[in-house]
Amino acid sequence: MAGNTKDDWRDGAVLGFKMLAKFKEFSKFLQSWKRDQAMCLELKSQEDRCFARSRKRHQTEMKEEMHYANKQLMMLRRAALKHLLSTEHLQYQLEFNHLGMSFYAERL
Repeated sequence: MAGNTKDDWRDGAVLGFKMLAKFKEFSKFLQSWKRDQAMCLELKSQEDRCFARSRKRHQTEMKEEMHYANKQLMMLRRAALKHLLSTEHLQYQLEFNHLGMSFYAERL
């Protein structure tokens, strides 16, 4: 019976060491998982900040492009109106000349 007790104790100790080794292995796995999770969360927050900055920069560029496009469109309309007014002025001048009348033109 004494031999059985020693063997039981030895088996229990071996089992305890195996469980301790498994616990340490599982503990390392949990620490690794926590590190990976923290790294993933940090990368996600960095991506979010990067996308926000990119979106803001893109909106600023679009606003600037719209400003210059509107400015060019305004200049184009102004040039078209000047051309239309000068064409109408010449047409009126020709009509008045045909009727024997003339415009008063101030000389500078």
